[in-house]
Amino acid sequence: MSTESQANARHVSTPPRDRLAALDDDEVLRCEHNATEWIWYYAVTAGHVRKYHEFHGFAPESVSRTEALETVGCEDVSARPVGRRQLEVLRGEGDE
Repeated sequence: MSTESQANARHVSTPPRDRLAALDDDEVLRCEHNATEWIWYYAVTAGHVRKYHEFHGFAPESVSRTEALETVGCEDVSARPVGRRQLEVLRGEGDE
């Protein structure tokens, strides 16, 4: 491969993986900012993405799928799927 081809290959970006599409119905995406340690979750219900941020008491906020995926793709953000129940407990929902 020529030097020019190698340089061009480095500038080609692949689209980010849609981590929200990979979630099961009983899962949400738990995110943590590595520097600030803020925690938030993304949930998809009937195709709508909602963000639940610790700063806002885990109250739901509608966000675009693009915004969520861009945030999850940041190098300072760790994200992993967890059971939806984890979010429900933090929000005070559940069996009474």
